[in-house]
Amino acid sequence: MRIILAAGMLVLATAGEARAAETADAPAKPAPVINLSANARLTVDTVDLVDSSPYQPDDVFDLSSARFGAAADIGRAWQVRADYEFALSSRGWRNAFVQYRPTPGLSLRLGNQNTGLGLDEATPDSASSFMERSTSVALAPGRVTGLQIDKWTDRQTLRFGVYGNRELDELPDRRGTRGHSVLGRAVLRPRGTIENAYAVGASLEYRDVSGGRFRTRARSESDMFLFGGVETGLLLDVDHLVAAGVEAQWNPGPLLFAGEYLTLGVHRALHSSLRHNGWNALASWIVTGNRRTYRNNSAAFINVQAEWPGALELGARVSQVDFDPSAGNGGRQTNAALAVDWYPRTSMQVKLELARLFVHPWGAPSDAANVVQLRVQADFNTVAPD
Repeated sequence: MRIILAAGMLVLATAGEARAAETADAPAKPAPVINLSANARLTVDTVDLVDSSPYQPDDVFDLSSARFGAAADIGRAWQVRADYEFALSSRGWRNAFVQYRPTPGLSLRLGNQNTGLGLDEATPDSASSFMERSTSVALAPGRVTGLQIDKWTDRQTLRFGVYGNRELDELPDRRGTRGHSVLGRAVLRPRGTIENAYAVGASLEYRDVSGGRFRTRARSESDMFLFGGVETGLLLDVDHLVAAGVEAQWNPGPLLFAGEYLTLGVHRALHSSLRHNGWNALASWIVTGNRRTYRNNSAAFINVQAEWPGALELGARVSQVDFDPSAGNGGRQTNAALAVDWYPRTSMQVKLELARLFVHPWGAPSDAANVVQLRVQADFNTVAPD
């Protein structure tokens, strides 16, 4: 049944991409004043805990993403876009924004979007070699609503944003806080060719917390089971947050090396401040010689470019988050993962991943789990030009 389901998704995605290719080969027509387009993402996961763990999931399969959306390009400078995620585990609006590009290399975007605090946050889900983001993203705000300005060239990318909460209904960000943020990110790609490029960058965020609430926890590499990961516990007297990060990435041909370090200061009104830290490092090799595309406006390497019979990639990643135990909770979690990915085409992915999770909560016994998981994903989104 798993093989049949995976094969069915690949057939549907291949048909959709073939129709897109036919459209691309058609004679050019004058650009309309308003150009409408649709996008979709379908993702099916299955996971198994190798040892006899009490965290074994109840369901064999999980529809982890069923995202559908539409966009309207108005003239050459304006775009209105809205995506909605129907999967139960993450239902809600995604990428609901209005964007204005007055000149090449400059973008102003208002609405629901990813802040891109650091490299892991800036890399699209569909471009990752792994099924989930690293455990260190527990320190980042995730997707929130605000005004974001991006300025980029072939050698540098600058971002400045002012943000509020997660969605129009004022949900908190990934760290459980409500308030307002100011965020900046700068990435330099000083030299290098498409065949051998590298980039270094830094991010900084200040968030004024309203209501004083703060709580975050480490990710478990899969949303299908509730592994007892470390968390900060609920704090009720937080005044503001200060997050900072440094990042680096290098892409010599079919290889990719990337890593970052994040730190989050939690400043409290009635108690001493807390300091949480996290990092991640990854390496991947596209065995078939294909390569990733560097996207200037997000300063990240994105989708593997592939045509049938596809590209094969091997990847390894280690990530860690360390929560300050001064408030009574906290601990350290380390996730290590190996991945084998097949890209039948650029818009399709089959990912097989083996992960080892190490959890060391302060004042409690340590725990560990071995995870094997599989993902089949068909992504019909069109990458906007830089």
